[in-house]
Formats: sequence, C-alpha cells, structure tokens
Amino acid sequence: MKSILIKLTVVIILALTSCKNNPTRITNKYQNYITQQNLIAIRNIQHFTFRGWNSLDAEHFILTASQNKPYLIELYNYCNDLNFSASIRLNQTNNNILSSNFDSISIPNQSFQDKCRIKNIYSLSKQQVNEINSL
Repeated sequence: MKSILIKLTVVIILALTSCKNNPTRITNKYQNYITQQNLIAIRNIQHFTFRGWNSLDAEHFILTASQNKPYLIELYNYCNDLNFSASIRLNQTNNNILSSNFDSISIPNQSFQDKCRIKNIYSLSKQQVNEINSL
C-alpha cells in the first residue's frame, strides 16, 4: 500500500511539473526569450505616457507607451490576478518616468492591494511583440 502511494505521488508531481500551463514553465519561456534575444534592460522610460497593456503571465506583461512604443515589463515576483485583470494601476515615483526597481503596479478592485514591483524594462520592436505573443 505504501509503495502504491509513493508511486501515485510521483506520477502526480511529474504530471503537474510537465503541465503545459505550469506557471514556472510559462515564465521560463519569457525568460528564455529575453536571454535568446539578448534583450538589455533599461532603467526607465523617460517622457512616459501610459497607453495600454497586455498580460503575458503573472510576472510579465507588455506595456504600450507614448507613440505606441512597446516594452516588456518583468516583475520581481508573482503578481496575483495579473493575467485575469482587465486593468492595472501604475504606481510611479515620478509622473513622467516609469522606473524599474522603484515603480510598481497594482491590480484594482482587489480585496488587498498588493504592489508588484517592476524588476526590468525591455524596449521591444513590433516584431518582438508578435514573437512574444506567439510563445
């Protein structure tokens, strides 16, 4: 009986870790893209005006700024409900600049307002946005 439970536990763990929608696996594909494309993180976006956003997973999203310029935003850790939210709130230290390490986002209408701090900002081309969205 003990042997069966151990085998069943191993099968369940393997199934969960190989699952296509596993958050770790999804995040890794964006990390792999950043590495493969040699994307260089920028410290901030000057003259920043928020135009829109598109969630990728709970730690990455594409933000559109002035003149429809896209940026890949990487958060320090998991941001609860990011991939299900219809909107985000930017928490900026300066109204005209979006900065990594200092600024954050939060999800409106949550019972608790977690601030998800921005770890890295990557400037993207339109082609890179299409490639990321197809991952």
